[in-house]
Amino acid sequence: MVKDMTTPDTANAIDVLVQTMTAFQNGDVDAAGALMHPDIRWHSPGRSQPAAGTHVGRGNVLSAFGIIASQPGTLGLELLDILAGQHHAGLLYIHRRERHGTTLEARICLIATASNGQLTEAWEHIYDPNAFDAFYWPRQ
Repeated sequence: MVKDMTTPDTANAIDVLVQTMTAFQNGDVDAAGALMHPDIRWHSPGRSQPAAGTHVGRGNVLSAFGIIASQPGTLGLELLDILAGQHHAGLLYIHRRERHGTTLEARICLIATASNGQLTEAWEHIYDPNAFDAFYWPRQ
């Protein structure tokens, strides 16, 4: 049981966010999962991209992002900036993917809270969620 999910640790959240992004970039799902609280809540915009919606629980979050990670083509995540507030931490990054002859370059701001070395809640803010949806829409 988490000590107190309502009192985030901002410095911890920055470290955990950077470690989680690095794990995803390296395809290390186990490392990313270890950095998430079992009851994490992850909010992602969109209607048709695989991670759209609110996912509750480590397994559900990893499943949603596993679908994106398993897409054909190359995936790159470029960290642009680290953001810190009194109660939240964030990353501004570029999500790049090439597949089926098209390229997506999406700017994303990920805001999160953490406690005891694990992410407890995260909100993704995609600059152009319609372009993200269109790119990840299932291709026939």
